[in-house]
Amino acid sequence: EGKIVEFDEFRLIGIGDLWAGKTDMRFMPELPQDKPWLILSHNPDTVDMVPELPSRPLMLSGHT
Repeated sequence: EGKIVEFDEFRLIGIGDLWAGKTDMRFMPELPQDKPWLILSHNPDTVDMVPELPSRPLMLSGHT
């Protein structure tokens, strides 16, 4: 939740729970676009809150 982990090939980004009001993504446009992003989010509705970015990240969610 709210963590970024750097790997050689991609960036893993954990997003807080939407229903708990912990989905602050204002930092995303500031992150480098030099490698793919994988976003982990508990709720898939969070996808609507991802800011406009040059490339679309992949997002995995617990709820379906």
